[in-house]
Amino acid sequence: MSREPGWSPSIVILVVLSFVGIILAVAGRQEPPQPAVDLRYFHLHPDATDQMLDVSDASMQVKRVSAYRHVPMWDVRHLMEEYVVTRGGRGRGRQMVDIPRLNQALDERWPMK
Repeated sequence: MSREPGWSPSIVILVVLSFVGIILAVAGRQEPPQPAVDLRYFHLHPDATDQMLDVSDASMQVKRVSAYRHVPMWDVRHLMEEYVVTRGGRGRGRQMVDIPRLNQALDERWPMK
C-alpha cells in the first residue's frame, strides 16, 4: 500500500496552532487606548515635567484647536505666540509655550458656547 504525499494531520494541527499562537501574541501587545483628548485646548506631552511645550510641538496643534473653535488659524497662532517664553541655556535658549496660560486665554478670547 503506497502512501500519497501530502500533509499529515498532525503537521496541519501544529501549523494551525502556531498561527493561533502568533495571532494571540500580537493581539496581546496592542497599545492601550489613549485617553480622550479635549480638542478645544493645547495639550502637554504625557511625560512633561513642567507646564511648558516646545513652540514646534505647540504649532502642530494650532490647526486642530482653531478648527474646533471655528477661529482662523492665524488668530490662534498669533495668540500662541503671545505666550512664548525663552527658557534656559546660554545664548539662544529654547522657545517654549506656557500651555495653561494659553488655554486660559483661548477661553477668554473665544469662549465655547
